[in-house]
Amino acid sequence: MRAFPLTPSAASELVPLFRHVLSLSALRRGERVLIHTDSVFNPIYTGACFAAALELEAEASTLTVSAARAERASRFLQRAWEEHDLVVDMVSVGVHAYSSTLNRALEHGTRILRVAEPLDVLQVLLPDPTVRERSREGARRLTEAHEVHITSASGTDLRVQKTGRPGIAYYGMADEPGRWDQWPSGLVACAPHEHSAEGTLVLEPGDVFLGWGLMLRSPIRCEFAGGAIRAIEGGAEAAQLRQALAANDPRAGVLGVVGWGTD
Repeated sequence: MRAFPLTPSAASELVPLFRHVLSLSALRRGERVLIHTDSVFNPIYTGACFAAALELEAEASTLTVSAARAERASRFLQRAWEEHDLVVDMVSVGVHAYSSTLNRALEHGTRILRVAEPLDVLQVLLPDPTVRERSREGARRLTEAHEVHITSASGTDLRVQKTGRPGIAYYGMADEPGRWDQWPSGLVACAPHEHSAEGTLVLEPGDVFLGWGLMLRSPIRCEFAGGAIRAIEGGAEAAQLRQALAANDPRAGVLGVVGWGTD
């Protein structure tokens, strides 16, 4: 989490935002909400979320773990997540999105909402019911599709096969049992068949590399065959991408997700 406010007065702006988002995440009177955070995450966020949950007459609790130690699955954490109707995930280190704790809690019916963006981002990207309906419709169409064909004026011409793979809608609300989402969100995505990607993907200046926290300054051309990147052409950023993909797992170049924005 970057660029978060340090003044306690920021809570005056955050409490109404959290109340709005918790309401859209179907938090009701008497439900149990757990705020899961760590020792270096901005405490103003957790306090504002706690206050908003109390205003909605929910039973709110906060669980703080160490940021200095790798969080491990445990029976204690698992029970804590499963025994709450809604978990607000606000940790600064590590990602729960693919953890056994999260997956088992979802199977149990817990709703989970991830929040970790700076205040100005949260303010301008509040969840919107219109985006929810657009995302759901996009997910329905993506589920029914057999192939996704992506083209662009810059030269992208990429096809993936995805028969039988569901489309998933993300819209910043954990409003159904067993649902994970992140505030902010507005997109549709699916996992295509792992060996199906064929063609060219051109990344343009201004495209964002989320893992690196930067915007591209020059084009990168990626050639796919058999589901994975086989060639990467461009300048210094292309070389950086080649190095990153070659560093550890040879499967890193396999195309994992396709989709589009809905906000």
